[in-house]
Amino acid sequence: MTRIKGTPETSSGQNRRKRSAVAKRRQIAEVAANLFFKKGFMQTTTKELAEACGMSVGTLYYYIKSKNDFPQMFCEIHNSDLDIMEKEIHKEMLVNTLENTLRKAVKQYLYWIDRRSKLIMFWYDTVRYLSQDQLRAITHAEFRAIGYFEEILEKGKKEGSFKFRDLRVTAYSIELLCHEWILKAPFLRGQYTLEEYSNLCQDMAVALARGIYKSSKKPAC
Repeated sequence: MTRIKGTPETSSGQNRRKRSAVAKRRQIAEVAANLFFKKGFMQTTTKELAEACGMSVGTLYYYIKSKNDFPQMFCEIHNSDLDIMEKEIHKEMLVNTLENTLRKAVKQYLYWIDRRSKLIMFWYDTVRYLSQDQLRAITHAEFRAIGYFEEILEKGKKEGSFKFRDLRVTAYSIELLCHEWILKAPFLRGQYTLEEYSNLCQDMAVALARGIYKSSKKPAC
């Protein structure tokens, strides 16, 4: 008897299923970030995650192996978002001054921080519970964010627009200014709107890039 094989799935069909699964994992990750923010990573159960996502525990396990998948999922979202922001900034660098490009990069990153605040706070709150592999993934994502500013700063220094002293420290300082929006949220949000704080961060980033904020002492030899 001849065995009848099923019709192979087309590559376009496979791609659709893959995109759908990726989108669903992202939705689950965003729900999880909100839940971890409210209850804490260690205190949140898989059952609670499934209920918050509107699915059974069995269906949730189709998308994740365990709760420990979420740090990596959050890093994937972070890197995917940075891919988009980097493409936009690369286009901006071709048509605008580097100072204005830096301003746009700061605004874009700060608004992303505001949109992903619960995801970012997850890293700050949960870092002590993570494995070495998870910490390395987060560190890689952090250096990518710093590199987002380093590229603009480095090009600006080569062209004579910027006169900062240390590339890594300047880029990190700019990134930290943006993170302060969520780390010091109770204070800052009582004093500034997001737009006002964005303008302040842009001005400070440009000042740092120009080397206006200089140490009064030279480092010891």
